[in-house]
Amino acid sequence: MHAPAESSQPSRGLALKILERMGESGIPPERGIGWVNVGNGELLGVLDREYLDLQLGEAGGSTFKLVQATYGAGKTHFLYCLRDRAWQRGYLAALVNLSPNECPFHEPLRVYAKVAEELAIHPTGELDDAVRGIPEVLRAFVDGQLEAWGDEGLRDWLTQTLPRMPVDRVSLRKVAQRFMLAHLDGNQDECDLLEAWLLAHEGIKAPDVKHLGIFEVPSRDSAMPLLRSLVQLVRHLDYKGTVLLFDEAEKTLSISGSTRVRDATLNNLRELIDLCGKSQLPGTMMVYAVTPEFTNRVMMDYPALKQRIGHPLQAMSVRSPKAPLIDLETLEIDVCDMLEQIGLRLADVFAVAYQRPVTATQRDNAQTLAQATADTALEFAHRRLFVKTWIRWLDEQRLAGTDAKLTAATARRRLQTEFEQLETGEEDEDFSDV
Repeated sequence: MHAPAESSQPSRGLALKILERMGESGIPPERGIGWVNVGNGELLGVLDREYLDLQLGEAGGSTFKLVQATYGAGKTHFLYCLRDRAWQRGYLAALVNLSPNECPFHEPLRVYAKVAEELAIHPTGELDDAVRGIPEVLRAFVDGQLEAWGDEGLRDWLTQTLPRMPVDRVSLRKVAQRFMLAHLDGNQDECDLLEAWLLAHEGIKAPDVKHLGIFEVPSRDSAMPLLRSLVQLVRHLDYKGTVLLFDEAEKTLSISGSTRVRDATLNNLRELIDLCGKSQLPGTMMVYAVTPEFTNRVMMDYPALKQRIGHPLQAMSVRSPKAPLIDLETLEIDVCDMLEQIGLRLADVFAVAYQRPVTATQRDNAQTLAQATADTALEFAHRRLFVKTWIRWLDEQRLAGTDAKLTAATARRRLQTEFEQLETGEEDEDFSDV
């Protein structure tokens, strides 16, 4: 199951959506991020070739990678790009934002529930949404195989073949089986009940599902085995595997708090790393994105984790593809060059969206604004500031019907104005990490 190959340029509809999302809030676009991505292609290529294609795809192995970058240096953007690569290769992918309040990593049941909720199939078209959530993934599998196998063949697979397939937690396999049969039979009440189980809703209780031959419900103690079993189940549904992307997207790490919270979080992380090392997560890539505070302070205080990841940490590269660390701070591209390239890519997207060719003046303006942004001493994500200012400038020129030259002084004033507006507005954590 592979996503359609991308064309040489985005459709006009996708171009408009990219500009709307990045221009209004700066959040990386769910679809089409490749059209505006700059600087990390080499690292993505290593992950694509060495892991998605070979180690996971061909060998059915698993791997753990630690992504490191300062706040606002592009961790979330990188994970979006990796998710796109995974979708193109036929993997399911889940991008989970970790935070102390919404999804702390020390609470495994909430982590399992979030993965089950976010696990997604590639969108079928440029403007389509991803099929998201394990219940929808199972529905899509039934609908697809019903057409391929017919009703009798599908029922035989669900009742005879699936129960023999190895999954650590039998309860999850049975719930998935009963859910797919209920969907096939059009039994919505049973689907709703089993969907609540699959997503670990708080209201689901053991007596609710006992009549279906299911004798446990998701709990804190079963959460990690359920996550492991979910990954194993995916391999039986004609997908190449699973890519789990955990993003410490906020300035405050999800592990912050008491010693108990930190120890529980690091123990959960160590357990998942060990499972990758033992190949108990077949066809799985697990990526954990952090700031240097994690590797420099937190990890150093936890010898069991340091031993597994290594110290000093070795950064992954073309020459060292198996190294555990992906360090986005070492990208071999100057900040000004990177911003200019982003500006030119956005100008190309703008040209598709509004049927306005990219002019030499616009190319010069991208360079001017990039240099002005790189020269600022503002303690803010440079890319965020640049993107919003640049798209606003392009829009103004389009609406005025002009192609004016952007001077360095005007660029600095525009950046300062945009910065002040962002400072007084509500900060969006996802945007800051574009």
